[in-house]
Amino acid sequence: KGVNILPYWKFAESGFDLTLNVDSFPEMSDATVADYLETIKKNSKALLSINRENGGAVKTHTHNIVREVAERVGLPCVSRSPFWILNNYIEELYIP
Repeated sequence: KGVNILPYWKFAESGFDLTLNVDSFPEMSDATVADYLETIKKNSKALLSINRENGGAVKTHTHNIVREVAERVGLPCVSRSPFWILNNYIEELYIP
């Protein structure tokens, strides 16, 4: 075993004990995040999400709130708390 860091194009090909997402889901479109979360439901035992949660706008879209997209795709959050290192960040654990 050990830690494997893979490029995004290999993500759907493998199974994982834990998927970690830090500071990127809010930057993606809703559809892209939903696709990742659907894949995580199929090939990961858990998702640890550490992301900003302010819903701020960027040029092309409003930042996603991970919890809202996860609820839409049916990925349950089992733990949620402020991330103590960074302001406005939330640490969430999802278990498919």
